[in-house]
Amino acid sequence: QLSSLQTVIFGKQPALTGAMQGKLKLGLKQLRGLGVQHALLLDASDGSANRLGFTDTVHAGTTGDALRAFETAADRPVAFISRDATEVPLLAAADIGILLPARGQRAVAASADILVMQDDPAKFAEVTALAHHTVRVATQGIAAGTGLSIALMLLFAVTKLPLLAGVGAQFLVDIIVLGNALRAHQSPRRERAVTEAD
Repeated sequence: QLSSLQTVIFGKQPALTGAMQGKLKLGLKQLRGLGVQHALLLDASDGSANRLGFTDTVHAGTTGDALRAFETAADRPVAFISRDATEVPLLAAADIGILLPARGQRAVAASADILVMQDDPAKFAEVTALAHHTVRVATQGIAAGTGLSIALMLLFAVTKLPLLAGVGAQFLVDIIVLGNALRAHQSPRRERAVTEAD
């Protein structure tokens, strides 16, 4: 679900330092680049949503109001990102519940789908980028494996190559696909840097 994320709702934010606000703005910008359509801030009545880069606010006076906002969201899946131990019901109700920081909050962590150990508002964007990267590598592997296998079947259908050659060719296809799958262990940031360097 994280790789197809459309809507992100942030829980109530405590007082953020200038550095934290900068990280939050960067994370929101990265999310938009990953295809997230809506970034909402829960119950922001002080005008901070626009200043930080959110697209809108969710006016929720009670937990029930916030839950209804999840249920009526048009673009799904919906992720809820919380830094507050009192927002456990919202973490559990969202399609994807993300808790940061997760240290020392075992009871709250049980309600979340993803735990971020650092108190960095930009980390949720890295988690989303990692999901996109993993799906992209898997899709490329499926496409490459299927395409090469079909090409080999057609080649051996119209030629008289020995059986041993076919076994060797299929073995090479397996090696290529498995080698591509290992790219999933490489972080998206590092892979992008290597590509740009080339």
